[in-house]
Amino acid sequence: MRRLFRPTAAAIAAVALALWFFGGPNLGRSEWYRDNPGDRPATGTVERQFVFRPGLDFLGASLAVAIVLGWAGRKAAE
Repeated sequence: MRRLFRPTAAAIAAVALALWFFGGPNLGRSEWYRDNPGDRPATGTVERQFVFRPGLDFLGASLAVAIVLGWAGRKAAE
C-alpha cells in the first residue's frame, strides 16, 4: 500500500498546487461562474459564464486529502 498511497498523495498535492497557481492564485473561495452584464445591454439580462478558479478552499481540501493519504501510506509501511 505504501507504494500506492505515497505517490498518489504527492500527485494530488502537485496537481492541486499547479491548478491553483496557474489558474490565477485566488485567495478567496473557489469561483465557478462569472457574470457578464455587458452581453445584452438592451434587455439588462445578465449571462453567467462557467469559469473555474480554484480558491483556498479547493487548495486546503486537496492538500488535506494528500496529507491523509501520505499518513495512511506511512501507517501501512509499519
